[in-house]
Amino acid sequence: MLLNLKYCTYLICLSTFPLGVSCKENKKDIKNTSVIHQNISQDDNSKNSKQINMNIEEAKTFTFNKFKLKYGEPKTQENFKVDKALSEFRIELYNQYTKKQYTNEEIIIKEATWSFNQEYNLTIWYEKQQTSWQPVDLSKWLKGTVF
Repeated sequence: MLLNLKYCTYLICLSTFPLGVSCKENKKDIKNTSVIHQNISQDDNSKNSKQINMNIEEAKTFTFNKFKLKYGEPKTQENFKVDKALSEFRIELYNQYTKKQYTNEEIIIKEATWSFNQEYNLTIWYEKQQTSWQPVDLSKWLKGTVF
C-alpha cells in the first residue's frame, strides 16, 4: 500500500509540474511542512505593505495578534477543527497532536496566510492557548501553485 501511495504521489507530481519543475524544487520545508495549498487569490493589494521584510523566526514565535500588528492583515484567514478529515495542505498538523488528542478533544486552529514576498506566501497555523493564538506550524509556499 505504501509503495502504491508513493507511486501515486510521484505521478501526481509529474502531472502537476509538467514544465520540468520537480516536486522537490517546489517544496520549501519549514518544520517539515508540506508545500501545498488551496487556491488563494494573488491580489496583493492588501495591508501587507511590510511583507518584504517578513521574518520566519518571528512567525514561529509571535502570537497571531502580534504578527498581524507587525505585518498587516492576512490575505486569508479561517478557523477549523483538527479531526480525521484534514486536507493535504493541513496534514502536517497531525504531527503536532496525538491521535487521542484530535479524536477526543476539540482542537480549533486558526489558519492565516500572508504574502511573504513577491514569490512566496506564508501560511501559519495557530492554536488558542488561554487568551491568545499561538503558532503551531507554518508553511512557506510558492505563489501560483495550484493543488
